[in-house]
Amino acid sequence: MIPGNGRAIARVIGRTIRTQRASGESALERANVSRVFSKALRL
Repeated sequence: MIPGNGRAIARVIGRTIRTQRASGESALERANVSRVFSKALRL
């Protein structure tokens, strides 16, 4: 994995989580984002 690319992905995921918290998304949705993030790290 290219470190710079990983950082970009992490930034997008972080923004998504923050946006979801702000809009009151459920914990289930945040868990789903974490799962997608884990898959992205494995690539």
